Amino acid sequence: MALTASYTDLVTLSQVADQAFEKLGTQVTSALRADPGSGDTEEIQQASLRFIKMATEKIEKYLGRRLIIRQHTQRWRRDKYGSDWQEASQYSRSSQTTRWRAYFRHFPVAEIYSVDGSTALSDEIMVVGERMDTGIMHLDGDLSEQPADAVYFGGYIRDDQEAPGSGETWNSALSTGDLTNLSDTATVQTLPQDIAAAAANIVIANIAWNQKGLVGISESEMSADRLRITSKRALDDYERKQIESLYQHRVVPAW
Repeated sequence: MALTASYTDLVTLSQVADQAFEKLGTQVTSALRADPGSGDTEEIQQASLRFIKMATEKIEKYLGRRLIIRQHTQRWRRDKYGSDWQEASQYSRSSQTTRWRAYFRHFPVAEIYSVDGSTALSDEIMVVGERMDTGIMHLDGDLSEQPADAVYFGGYIRDDQEAPGSGETWNSALSTGDLTNLSDTATVQTLPQDIAAAAANIVIANIAWNQKGLVGISESEMSADRLRITSKRALDDYERKQIESLYQHRVVPAW
């Protein structure tokens, strides 16, 4: 089955071509910028899409969360052995009952859809912090106990993606059917440039290695087999360094 570009990919074929600066050659660069299924470009596009999805998967696994906006369900532990909800005196006033905090895994949180199965409780948890990953609530009013779960939308949009315009929805804006419950007015942050750049670099390196088998080589080998083994080791090391450069974006809280 042929691969297709997805709104959840961290980078597009065209963005890979832009970042490569023609280093991949005219044929590959033109194929990356061509419309899907254009002539003899399909093989190059399919291989490149595979690398894009691989890079997306590896980066998301390292960072511990999905990065492009989608619906998630967060379940918080709340049993006799402990709770994921902790007292949050820094968010409480002396005249208030103590507020509580817990973390959302797939941040930044753009919107909470429901809490404990009720959309009426969606505004009972406030999301705060630079990373928009911390949920704050206090036990009064409509919340009488610590929530066990929430359905929410978390993640970014790429810089080539735009929020809905007049008469649009997030589904139509991002060509998907997965964002039905996300309000058209929700604010979604843009994917950090270093994450997008790392993903594109990994794709470029894999395309180049498949073309030449010489990515990252700083030494020469007389044997073609040894050269390919050395280049593959260099490619793996290059990928690892690209991914590890994103350390500051990793999930910090323990779940």
